Amino acid sequence: MGTPAGGGVECTGDAAPTESTEHVVEMRIPRTLLNALVVAGPPAVLLIVLAVPIRAIVVALRDALLAAPAAPTDPWRELARWLVLLGNTATVAGVALALALSLGTALALLIARTDLYGRRLTRLLIGWAACTPLYVTATFALAALPGVHLSQSAVQCGVLYGLVYAPLATLLVAFSLRAIDGSLEEAALLDATARRVMLTVTLPLARGGLVAAGVVLLVLVVTDFTLTDLLAVRTFAEEAYSQYRLDGRQVGPLLTGLPLLAVLVVVVATCRRLLTALMEAAWARSALEACRFRLRGTRGVTSLVVLSGLLAVVLVLLGATAARIRQPGQLGETVAVVWPDVINSLWLGALAAGVIVLAGVGLAWRLAEGGAAAWLVGVAVIFLASLPGPVVGISLIGLLNHPAWPVDLYDSPLAVAIGYVVRFLPLGVVLLLPAALAVPRGLCEAARVDGGDELDVHTRVVWPMMLPALPAVGVLLVILCLGDVGTATLLLAPGWDTAASRAFSLLHFGVYQDLAVLGLLTAAHALAAYIMLTLALRWRRGGEPGLTE
Repeated sequence: MGTPAGGGVECTGDAAPTESTEHVVEMRIPRTLLNALVVAGPPAVLLIVLAVPIRAIVVALRDALLAAPAAPTDPWRELARWLVLLGNTATVAGVALALALSLGTALALLIARTDLYGRRLTRLLIGWAACTPLYVTATFALAALPGVHLSQSAVQCGVLYGLVYAPLATLLVAFSLRAIDGSLEEAALLDATARRVMLTVTLPLARGGLVAAGVVLLVLVVTDFTLTDLLAVRTFAEEAYSQYRLDGRQVGPLLTGLPLLAVLVVVVATCRRLLTALMEAAWARSALEACRFRLRGTRGVTSLVVLSGLLAVVLVLLGATAARIRQPGQLGETVAVVWPDVINSLWLGALAAGVIVLAGVGLAWRLAEGGAAAWLVGVAVIFLASLPGPVVGISLIGLLNHPAWPVDLYDSPLAVAIGYVVRFLPLGVVLLLPAALAVPRGLCEAARVDGGDELDVHTRVVWPMMLPALPAVGVLLVILCLGDVGTATLLLAPGWDTAASRAFSLLHFGVYQDLAVLGLLTAAHALAAYIMLTLALRWRRGGEPGLTE
């Protein structure tokens, strides 16, 4: 058999060029890894996060069934206990929602739909208050009202929650007000007064946003135990936390939280479309200036009352807290003690926020695409969003406190970051969903027609289009982690503290110098986070002023 012309060696199908083969292998390995991280990674993270509470609840139900024959309990007594918890939870939530939405709607109408003087400063104060953690606001309130006796009153607890969450309610309602069609109001103003148009046109058009804001506040109030523990009010979240702290077993606390979880799942699932619309309104870029009702002769008086009232509240709270620093000479030592706690909160929150954002982009895109995968992701997100705070902490304790783990995560501060991921992953997905819905489907189809696979669609279309929303979502998640008490209190390893865990323990003994300094430092960091959020929103909108500016 002769050789080819030129003296070359004939290559058969089994002897491909070595350099080409090595090049193909080198290109395939990184692409396979990238595909696993970008495409398959987010669903894997969601399944792992979802498995944490489900495993704990299944184990608790199994242990309860096995223990029932040995130690039977009176079902009527258990039912009576749950009815007490239900009544207290409903009272706290009802009073809080009524107060927060009433104040929030009034302020939102003024800052979003009228020509009120000083709207920018008013929005700054309200936004800062909304970003300030609940335990910091409680510290300020106790410092300003030292003579107030905190009784075991569900109504009083609801009032405190309502006042604390009124700034957040204001922003949420303002988002929905800015999203309605202003032309309908302008047409109605031709035949009716501004007050009548507000009541008969503006508020009915924004009722979906009001309901969605109410659902957000409901979830925040009933899953928290900061104020209920402080006032010794027995709610589902407080009972679950107290039972675990007193007994150390997981069965009772997890089963106690099941009725609350079931109710929240139904509520959130029923209002899921309204919640998505509210998030879209919050991220929306306003093409037209919203209709502004003229206050006319009352403009000056109303502006003075609103702005001076907000400034007075802020100055009184900050001044009363600063006055609790009775030993200025030891201020440096106190700062040195509490400063690491704030730093721990920030870096653990930033770590969790990074993981949530990386996984949330892919999950939000699957929700936006629709289909069976979107339905499964939606069910998982609704379930996780409805988990009470203590259930998350107790579930992770049962999972991480196990000798089979090669790394001792339970005694590491990383346990808190993992808890943050479980707690706030669903919220991160919901916040990213409007950005995913805004990705043009035509670009994705064009990428597929040109021969691109799912990795190409994600890296060349989805991620670049959603990138402007990521910094703002990341900052929001850090703010949420900074204020989360349940996760940090239950999961912190010995020798470690966060601002939330230290403040929660100190609140039970009164506002002294260390708690006052910690509250002021945390409030300063919340202000810095709010400014970063405003800048991130401005960058996302291409420099257009937003509602939070």
